[in-house]
Amino acid sequence: MNNTLAPQKQTVTTHSFCTKHFQIGIITENKQENLLLVKTIEAACALGFMVSMVMPQNREAQKQLIDLSEQYNGQFELFEFSGDNEKRIIRKSNVVLFLDKPNQEKLKRVMKKGIVPIVPFGNTVQNFDAQKETGTGFCFTENNFYECLAMLVRAFETYKFPYDWNNLRKATKKFVN
Repeated sequence: MNNTLAPQKQTVTTHSFCTKHFQIGIITENKQENLLLVKTIEAACALGFMVSMVMPQNREAQKQLIDLSEQYNGQFELFEFSGDNEKRIIRKSNVVLFLDKPNQEKLKRVMKKGIVPIVPFGNTVQNFDAQKETGTGFCFTENNFYECLAMLVRAFETYKFPYDWNNLRKATKKFVN
C-alpha cells in the first residue's frame, strides 16, 4: 500500500545541478510559516533534489503542498501523518531538514542513524566546517529562506565528497551516543 497523498499529474522538467541522487526529508513541528515551507520545497525541487515529508495538519499548507506535489511529481512526496511514515522518511533521507526548532527526541533519532540534520541555530547541532573537519550538521537562522536554501546546497556539496560526507555522518552518530 502506498501512503503517498499526492495525486499523479504531469511533472515539471527541471534543469538541475543535482546530478547525484540527494534525498531531503522534512520534519515539521507546524510552527513555521507556510510560505517558508512552500518556498523551500519548491526551490529544492527546482534544483533537482528529491523531497519527502509528512503532511502537516495545517489546511492551508496542505493545499499548497498538494499543488507542489502535482507540479513536482516524482520529486516531492507527501505522506499521511503517522509515526511510521515519519520513520520511513528518515530512513530514506540523506539529510533531514527541520524548519523550526526540532523536538530533541526526533533530532536524536535522526542523528543516531547518521542522517545529517539541517536545523535553525540554537540547537545542539554544531555547524559543519569542512576545512576543520568539525561539526554535526548544518545550521541556519530560523525563518530565513535564503540561509535555509544555502544550507541545503552546502549539504549537497558536502555529499558529493565521500570522505567529508562519511566523516560528517560519523560525527553526527558519535555526538548522540
